[in-house]
Amino acid sequence: METMLSEKYDVQYSMLNLGQQELEEAVEELSAAIESQDQWYADLNRALICRLPPNVRDLSPEAHHLCAFGAWLDVYGNDEVRGHPLFDKISSDHREVHALATRLWEKSLHAQKITISDYEALYKIEKRLRHHLYQLSEELKQKVGSLDALTGLYTRKEMLDQLIRQQELVNRDIYDVSIALMDVDHFKAINDTYGHLAGDKLLAELGRYLGLSVRVYDSVFRYGGDEFLFLLPDADAHEASEILGRLHASIGQFEIDIGKNKTINITTSFGVAALESGGDIEKTIHSADKALYRSKHAGRNRVSTWHVH
Repeated sequence: METMLSEKYDVQYSMLNLGQQELEEAVEELSAAIESQDQWYADLNRALICRLPPNVRDLSPEAHHLCAFGAWLDVYGNDEVRGHPLFDKISSDHREVHALATRLWEKSLHAQKITISDYEALYKIEKRLRHHLYQLSEELKQKVGSLDALTGLYTRKEMLDQLIRQQELVNRDIYDVSIALMDVDHFKAINDTYGHLAGDKLLAELGRYLGLSVRVYDSVFRYGGDEFLFLLPDADAHEASEILGRLHASIGQFEIDIGKNKTINITTSFGVAALESGGDIEKTIHSADKALYRSKHAGRNRVSTWHVH
């Protein structure tokens, strides 16, 4: 279903399923890989200019697999990053860089002149490779900066970026999109009873649970305090209410570790609203907030939907 949404509806790839540790590891590994590619390119230029013998691996048809950067491309295991559209472009550029480098080596070894156009062809592809690597690196770094430190979920900035993209799809009548606000019932009482450290532990555990429990193409963000916002593509208000109704029931069964060998069960309240074609995102959030108020006013521990009259 995730693939269908990405291909059919042109959903922008966002890597929202990556946690903070995974993102930080991805940034570190990518930085090391880029450094190895930079070193390979510097060594290539020095060897060609100074007429040094080539590295035998650079003469192989499989040269793009044999260098350190190529080895990283082949074995890198994070599916979220590998699925990014830039990853395929980087792989393709890297393969072409090595093919052009091999061509230069063949000319050099046969005492043939390396022309300006020969070198510029290599330089052009290497520059494009660097650009794609920079784009991927910057996106990963921005994602790290967009994560809420406590829950590991994305913050309001990333939320607004995603809402804008989804609103554009709704405006084009591509599909329905709904949002929902959720908060923890009687959270203040939990803090007063068990302490603020326990409250923070609860939010951290709940954030992790929510991130793992939503559909793969849904997103959940920390909205503030004990409030969370859900973004549900390809779901109208009724469908979103059913989806979140199941999540609401599962949360009630989830035993949350709040530290000191203590676990508690909680209840939550939801307010659901649909993005409207030509609508205003802030107004939709306000509608979801009004639906959340209805849930609280009706006794909490339920899902309420805002219907446009």
